[in-house]
Amino acid sequence: MTKIVFLLIAINSSWSWAIEHHCIANVRDEKQRIVKKEVSLQELRSIDSFKGRFFEILEGESEEAIKFSNKKLSHRACTVYYHLSKARDYFSSRYDIAVLKRSRRIRVRINMTRGWSDTDYYMHKDLVTSYNNVYAIPASKRRITEGVQPWGPELWFSPAKAIKKKSTLSKTLDYVTTKEMRTALLTGVFEGNVQNFLRQRVGGEELTALESEVYLASFLVSIGSIVFIPELAKTVSKLFNKTVYLDTAMIPEVIYHEYTHIVLSDFLDVGKKTPVTEAYANFFASDISGSHAILHKAHKYSKGLIKISAKDPAKFDYWMDDPSAAQFHIGFKLLYEIKKGLGKIIGEEEAREIIFQTYKKLSFSSTLQKDLLYELVLTVKEIYQNNPGLMQKLILELRLIYQELGF
Repeated sequence: MTKIVFLLIAINSSWSWAIEHHCIANVRDEKQRIVKKEVSLQELRSIDSFKGRFFEILEGESEEAIKFSNKKLSHRACTVYYHLSKARDYFSSRYDIAVLKRSRRIRVRINMTRGWSDTDYYMHKDLVTSYNNVYAIPASKRRITEGVQPWGPELWFSPAKAIKKKSTLSKTLDYVTTKEMRTALLTGVFEGNVQNFLRQRVGGEELTALESEVYLASFLVSIGSIVFIPELAKTVSKLFNKTVYLDTAMIPEVIYHEYTHIVLSDFLDVGKKTPVTEAYANFFASDISGSHAILHKAHKYSKGLIKISAKDPAKFDYWMDDPSAAQFHIGFKLLYEIKKGLGKIIGEEEAREIIFQTYKKLSFSSTLQKDLLYELVLTVKEIYQNNPGLMQKLILELRLIYQELGF
């Protein structure tokens, strides 16, 4: 059902109007289960398609918004549009962020199998076929190929594809990455650090089932980028024998996670993942959803992957500050505990404000252990400089949280 609502607002001496549409989306119920529910989409700018004021939902390489009447895609498009709108409302109601004030709508591509290029927009079709993935695409820079039109930030949701239990990790590689990406991974930080991690953490002993799953989750599975590393695949392929499947467009917190990367790109550009940037994306994704976990009770849409939970036990070790461990949940747990700990003193809303304002001070080289704590303390001093007693109480709480988590 679609309603046209005329608004009595003068914008550039003209009338403004909005459209409301009701459709079925995946949502979390009171028990945090993913269920189908009729929702209302607001701020639409089309009477027959998912084209809105802030978001436009497209299929693959199409330049036309998906129609409401498209029975094959309407559920998926409705889910993505609804949760992106919810995430945008969350940020715009709390924070002054320039990217939220820009008039350019974000294009969101679902069932997108093409790879992205920072100069050509699309990678060549022969280079990559992407599944089980979602990409936050940064806006184009000045140097793009002649004839290619500039683009704003976008979200690309790849289709889900089950990787069978009998598959080896090296075969899985063909589904989710390219020769170009493999070469980049092998010549960078992963080459030494994956091997070092194995030596340091395993010490030549066999991994238990739990240890192997945590290890694989932290290094192989990323909400933002699923990457399988050839050298590591050879080492642990015997431990990994399950079906991997991730329907990124159908899980609310995955949508929140990637949108967070775009929102926070005002301060740190989209495209480079570190333990700090991933901690923030997971933290805000869970906060928007009202849950303590990512992929919680998502078995229908996520198989072979373990949830990332802020309530799971974890202690910091130095390797967790390496970019290769960006997906390990210690950073997410740290921010979750900070919100909870400071929230008991000043309320959770003010605790969130401290966490958010701190992000503005960070860089891609910032670490969880030293830089994040330093900037958190600095933010507390700036906000509460007129209340020295409360300021010292909050700083003490921050240091206690860090200590309890082994930093």
